[in-house]
Amino acid sequence: MDWNRAKTIFIISFVVLDLFLGLQVSQIMEAKSRYLESNEITENQIRDLLEANHIRLSVPFPKEIRNIPVHQATITTLTGWERDEKWAYRKRWEKGIQFKDERSLQRFLKQQLPFFDQFQPEPKLFTADRKVYIQNHNGIPIFDGRVVCEFSKGKLVAIHVLHFQLKKETAVEFIPFNNALNNLITSGKLPRNSTITQIELGYRSPYYANPQEVILVPVWRFQANQKYYYTNATNATTGNLGENAESVQ
Repeated sequence: MDWNRAKTIFIISFVVLDLFLGLQVSQIMEAKSRYLESNEITENQIRDLLEANHIRLSVPFPKEIRNIPVHQATITTLTGWERDEKWAYRKRWEKGIQFKDERSLQRFLKQQLPFFDQFQPEPKLFTADRKVYIQNHNGIPIFDGRVVCEFSKGKLVAIHVLHFQLKKETAVEFIPFNNALNNLITSGKLPRNSTITQIELGYRSPYYANPQEVILVPVWRFQANQKYYYTNATNATTGNLGENAESVQ
């Protein structure tokens, strides 16, 4: 075989190989494009991500997800109470008030707060000197809506209150749960070697400058490492959700 013929065969082979590799790259890019357009992460992919980050999931993936709406809300004004920079209200008792049990405490809270029936105790946030109650709406927790009772030597010394009055609602499209979990893991906020022990859907409120113009957005709350971690449940959520990790008992 002369050199010119060998060179021609080599060039043709190189061109064919180049075309083949180009086709492979094109197919990969097309598949990636379809994946990005669909914006869906499979359960196998999320399990691989969990394994790569040494994160365990000790509870099942949510199967039936309730698509809750975004709510416009206002913050309830409490006349005669102190107000802080976040529009939460506080009342204090210098001498403290003694209660014989939880039932008598809740009776007192209902006398102080006519909307207290909307709140449920959150035992995982209880400490020796603090009890926390979370606002609920149609069975869905509003994680930022709270009644916090402070105690000193067993006596109630202060109540902190943030109550939302829900107004107009707007339907929004949820992102798949796997995508929401992916967003939390890839954000770096959930440490490696974590174990997720609870998953709950609820509401949080991004920063608001006006108590009459509050937006409550759907979020997922994950419990891991004795902390609560939050991530958006929809693409429509905007703004800073505030503190992402919260210590629990």
